Amino acid sequence: MQRLSVNTLIIGGGMAAGRLLQGLHARGFDAPVAVVSGEPEVGYNRVLLPRFLAGESNLADLSAPAPWAADPLYTVLSGRWVEKVNLQSGRAWLDGGGTVDFEQLVFATGSRVPVPEVPGCSLSGVTRLRSLADARQLRSLPAGTGTAVVVGGGLLGLEAADALLKMGLAVHVVHRGSYLMNRQLDAEGAQLLLQQLQARGMQFSLSAGLGTVHGSVRVTAAELTDGTVLPCELVVLATGVVPDDCLARQAGLPCADGVVVDGGMMASSPGVFAIGECARVNGSVYSLVTPVFSQADHLADLLSGVRSNAWTPPVISTRLKIDDLPLFVAGDVSAPDAMHNVNYVLRDTGCPVYRRLQCSGGRLTGAVLVGQVAAAARISSRMGCSVGAEEAEQLIFAA
Repeated sequence: MQRLSVNTLIIGGGMAAGRLLQGLHARGFDAPVAVVSGEPEVGYNRVLLPRFLAGESNLADLSAPAPWAADPLYTVLSGRWVEKVNLQSGRAWLDGGGTVDFEQLVFATGSRVPVPEVPGCSLSGVTRLRSLADARQLRSLPAGTGTAVVVGGGLLGLEAADALLKMGLAVHVVHRGSYLMNRQLDAEGAQLLLQQLQARGMQFSLSAGLGTVHGSVRVTAAELTDGTVLPCELVVLATGVVPDDCLARQAGLPCADGVVVDGGMMASSPGVFAIGECARVNGSVYSLVTPVFSQADHLADLLSGVRSNAWTPPVISTRLKIDDLPLFVAGDVSAPDAMHNVNYVLRDTGCPVYRRLQCSGGRLTGAVLVGQVAAAARISSRMGCSVGAEEAEQLIFAA
């Protein structure tokens, strides 16, 4: 039975873990580190999975720099799972036998896509796009045949739908919200996005959910909650994610839809940390790349003795990675009509272009750019800053 003893054990091999490994190595962290990854690849770029599915990116494009992999102080246990952790003894038990003793522990277990409690979701042809294995399975489908129903009109759902469309499948997106990307966009920007996607051939059912998946062994149709029946051979679930905090919960750590940690990423037990989509940092869970990488960098600083202050969340921004469909959202744009907000809006239906800057208390708090996003970097740099009417107009008209 394998027995390993390290200074720091990282559970999970996703983007947060990969970034932390990069950060520790770059900072000269000179104590033994082990990472346990359920997938063969560690730290690859999941954001590019839709492009990989569409054949526009290869595995090398997804792979992150890993100079730490050649360092004898760093051990990778890939294709393995941690089954149990004892925080008091500092020991983790692996599937198939073996243990890892640790002085410090980092949970980077990420998130999972919950399977809806819908009849038929266990049928062949019901899948998701969260891993390379998922993408490879979808790429094995015959190109140019069949219909795919994508359940979820958020960022990942739309990017997955675009990839499937490029594979030659007919695509129908089902979304519970009254407009697409309702967690990031405003209604007007979402309407323009909808029109652009419809022009590409996508079909949509809004304000509807998945009711039943029909078929005996394999999917033959998806029935929606409004009674619509969509004949299909594939159902892709993109209904959001939930933090995977099961192992931390079993270890006795406080969890609330994520491992509860403070501004130093530390859990309630000394020497135990959590980062990424499994972590609830000061009451919030972050799932976008920018804050997840920022957390990993911050923890690398802390573990390496570079700094000891609390983490400050970066400005959150979102870009839709669909060719020739520029879209950028930053900050909070959820309440355009609130009394304390001042909005600066530019519309050009001929292009088409829609831009809105939202200010509150004289500060720039949100931005939506659809159609042209050349000013995104400049706008991002001004988020949270005092912005007067003249500057706001300059920003919104910037090409």
